[in-house]
Amino acid sequence: TGTPDYLKIILDKADEMGVDLSGLKKACVGGGALFPSLRQEYADRGIACLQGYGTADLGSIAYESPAMEGMIIDEGVIVEIVTPGTGNPVADGEIVANSREAFFSDPDVVSVHVRLKPTTKGIITAADLRQMRPDGLFVNTSRARLVEQGAMLDAMNAGRPGAAALDVFDVEPVTWDNDPLITHPRVTCTPHIGFVTEDEFQLQFSDIFDQVAAFRNGAPIHMINPTVWDQTDAP
Repeated sequence: TGTPDYLKIILDKADEMGVDLSGLKKACVGGGALFPSLRQEYADRGIACLQGYGTADLGSIAYESPAMEGMIIDEGVIVEIVTPGTGNPVADGEIVANSREAFFSDPDVVSVHVRLKPTTKGIITAADLRQMRPDGLFVNTSRARLVEQGAMLDAMNAGRPGAAALDVFDVEPVTWDNDPLITHPRVTCTPHIGFVTEDEFQLQFSDIFDQVAAFRNGAPIHMINPTVWDQTDAP
């Protein structure tokens, strides 16, 4: 069906138009993350949704099976896993958690780097935070509402995780001196400056420059509404 989000768009549009898609029982998605909350939403509709990964030149590289034991990789393909944003290969021996519970309970630090959109709002639940170790650290430099509302303060009061470093908040700027989360003894806060790194500036401003240069050359890129451009005279 395409990306996980696109399937939701199709289903929501069908609901809006009164089109019955109850006969849809299986779906395979790719090209984006299939978050547990979205998978559950499909399951609630009676749709068994699995994900795969592939490219136009190589075809299918990996896919899930109904056993839900992780991705099955094509043995005829050599896969190199790299760090997003830098392209640096992940060191030998690094592994990915084999379950959601393990993802939160095993590491010393859980750091959030996810965009906020309807399908990721509240993606980190109170139950997830309770899985973390008493000496664990939770870091959020993305968006506060990726965490279920109220769950962060409850987790700090419960002592799981043991500490948090927060750069983003439900309301910014924070103007209440006695905010219970901001003033919590196990929380370290910064004023939404966590993105200020050399790598981020290089990536962000290189992309901005490329877009400005493309526009000046009469061939804009990454347009959301290209039909508007088509109706105007190029500079």
